[in-house]
Order: sequence, then C-alpha cells, then structure tokens
Amino acid sequence: MITLNYEKSIKYDKNLVENKIMGPNPLKLVEELLVNHNISDSATVMDLGSGNGLTSVFLVKEYGFKVFPTDLWSDPTENKKFFDEMGLSGDEIIPIKADANDLPFAHEFFDAIICADSYNYFGRDSSFLDEKIIPHAVTIIKEKLYPFHNL
Repeated sequence: MITLNYEKSIKYDKNLVENKIMGPNPLKLVEELLVNHNISDSATVMDLGSGNGLTSVFLVKEYGFKVFPTDLWSDPTENKKFFDEMGLSGDEIIPIKADANDLPFAHEFFDAIICADSYNYFGRDSSFLDEKIIPHAVTIIKEKLYPFHNL
C-alpha cells in the first residue's frame, strides 16, 4: 500500500485551493492518480472537466505537461486570466470551452487525458470512453478510479 504525503499538493495556498474547488481537493486526487505514471514531462495533456483550472495549473507546474484545460461550463477567458496570474504562458496552457461529448480535437492529439472529479457529469453512457474519449488520446489516466474499463 502506498502512503501519500501529498508533497506536490501541499505547496499550494489553502485559500487559493478552497476558492477554486467545487468538491474534494482535486490536487490531491490528481497527485494520487499520477503516482507511478509513465507520461513524459513534455506530454500534451487534456485536463477534461477542468472547472476553474486549478488542476490544469498543477499539471503544468508539477509535471511539466502542456495542458489543454477543457470544460463546458467554465469561461476560458477567466481561466486564462488565472493562468496568467499563476505565471503560465499560452505555450504551456491553453483553455478550451468544449463539451466532453463533442471534443474538437484530432484523434490521438493528446498523449494523455486526465479527469479528476468530473467524469460522473458526462461519462454516464457505457460507451462514452470508447467512443468519445479514447480516440483523442494515446493514454487515458483513469485506472485507479475506473478499473472496470481495461485499456
């Protein structure tokens, strides 16, 4: 059994995290999800259901990924302002407003798709991963949360 100290997550200001989250601490969820991952530092990653972009910032700063925060309900302009405030450039993080059921990306555009604490909003259909998500990525990071889908 792995015991996590959340060394990456605890670096972030508690007030910032509390003001940006909509449920459990998504930084801790992502950190746990990525224990022993094999995604390269320079990977292009979609943060699906990114909300206000906190996990996207975390993915750029802590893992070195180029991140496309993708969310239907969040304003990409507001998220970009937040990303700028966090010292991130448009080369590192590109906010997108899109529906998870109709993603505007080429097949295998992403090296990985990461989804922390939002899959339940759009992944209710049993064919969702196979038809809507998997064509867009080489790797889906979800094994710890959704072991029923063997990729």
